[in-house]
Amino acid sequence: MKTGLGGAAALALMLAAGAGQGAVLHDDAATDFTGAYRGVGSFDVVFSSAAGTAPITFDIFGARSVDGDNGYADLFSIALNDVVVFTGTFNMSGGGANKVITNLFGWTASTLTNPGGYFQGGVTSVAGLVDLTAGLNKLTFGFSPIHGGNQGTGDESWAINRVEISPPPAAVPLPAALPLLALATAALGLAGLRSRRHRRSDG
Repeated sequence: MKTGLGGAAALALMLAAGAGQGAVLHDDAATDFTGAYRGVGSFDVVFSSAAGTAPITFDIFGARSVDGDNGYADLFSIALNDVVVFTGTFNMSGGGANKVITNLFGWTASTLTNPGGYFQGGVTSVAGLVDLTAGLNKLTFGFSPIHGGNQGTGDESWAINRVEISPPPAAVPLPAALPLLALATAALGLAGLRSRRHRRSDG
């Protein structure tokens, strides 16, 4: 895990580059390091996939003063299909150390913090491999304070930018009308076949 003070220009470059080249499953598109985004809580990203191992990348965007491992540490957690696979605390302008606590898939995490003291925000880029099951998969991204209680989005907030899986998931959710269309097409084909047989018997 790396920590750098590359400045606002480096952070802007990191954001512009994006996390990868795969299918973008979710993107909060957060860019304001002093903005108010998500607070304490979690959200799900549900997608369809073929079974197998695939690369995954995403950016944890920390606005204002998200804390690393200190007296006010903030815990990020990622679960796959309700199993926690990654947790950590990252200094995104709140102070403290970057610390990966749970890492079932051996993901890497690289944190870049804005210079200039507290309340300047930062980005933690996460990359690695993930084991997907056939059909629907669910990623759950969560944020909670370890110490110090909920400080509110006026003090610290977060977002998840560019969740990508590469290669893209093989199966995609179908529009609700598609199965009906397939049934109608099959019925028309069957009716045509019966009509041809009927003409042959008349001849």
